[in-house]
Amino acid sequence: MIVAASAAAWAGCSKHRVETSTAAAVPVASQAKTEDRGKGEGKIKDVTVFVDGNAIAVTRYSELPPGIKWYQRESPMGGMTTKRFVRVYDYVASLGIDPAKIKAIHFHGSHDRIAAIDADELVKNKESLLFDFTGETYGKPRMKWSTVGLREPTNIDLFTMIAIYIDKAPPVHSEESGDWLLNGQPMDRLPFVNELLPKGTRFYVDGKLVGAMKRRVLPDAFVTSAPDAKKTEFSFATYIASLGVDLASIKAVDFVNGDGVAYRATGKQFETANALVFTISSRAKGKVLAHFPGEKMARISSVQVFAKMAPPSREVDPDAMEQEAEDVPPTQGGNNDNQDVNGGNGDSDE
Repeated sequence: MIVAASAAAWAGCSKHRVETSTAAAVPVASQAKTEDRGKGEGKIKDVTVFVDGNAIAVTRYSELPPGIKWYQRESPMGGMTTKRFVRVYDYVASLGIDPAKIKAIHFHGSHDRIAAIDADELVKNKESLLFDFTGETYGKPRMKWSTVGLREPTNIDLFTMIAIYIDKAPPVHSEESGDWLLNGQPMDRLPFVNELLPKGTRFYVDGKLVGAMKRRVLPDAFVTSAPDAKKTEFSFATYIASLGVDLASIKAVDFVNGDGVAYRATGKQFETANALVFTISSRAKGKVLAHFPGEKMARISSVQVFAKMAPPSREVDPDAMEQEAEDVPPTQGGNNDNQDVNGGNGDSDE
């Protein structure tokens, strides 16, 4: 379960309209979409990972846990591919899930299709159950394993969401009707889900998703700007400290726009509250606009703090930086208002 950054600890001390919490209950799926500009992907959806109905992660190239291993495989054209594939077994383990405790993993695709992997299949085929991303280093995750010999030989191509069942009984497939059944009844949505991830900027600490921001209330303690400032500025240092991070232990912080790192900050930049700040537009759905040295800025989809772990080796992408006014609607990064817990048409994003 995600521990969201809570404004409750600062209750009653602000008029600023930003919230940090998990999302509200979702009785139906949202069909909204968002653009991911500059990577050739058109409109894409974030792919949320659920464990027994609890949203715990987003499967995005830029938000994979640090240290994830990449693999080659034989190319249809001969030889070996680049190291672009992730093993499903490794991925769930990197999320802090014991693969031995999993009953089943369901990879949802478009048109209510599900590629189901049972517990014994996960272990038996752990070297061949692979996925990659449509743009190799960006885009949507997609199925890259053979269904030969599996109990459910369904190929879904692009993922729309991933459901892992540990303590809950997974839905079962009816060969007679073709439906997925839960307690004998056709499943019309992902079972057990009461909450989705918030739509705003996600915050990670050493690879673990600890919360996300959406509009509601940020306390005055986070404000660094003057009371009469045109735009209210908030401190990244103070906000990150509210997540339980010892600022003195920070090795680096990556500010990610979509799948590109816009800026990597050093630990020294968090010694003062106003060194790195952010603002929020009323139309940004919680996506913060980060302000960096040199009057640069970027709409941020995730902030990744590395305190106990070394930051991954990756290049800063100049294209991830924006020079736009703050009231311009965000165009990079996925939003969870796109999440379709009914398994909607995730392939219509091109």
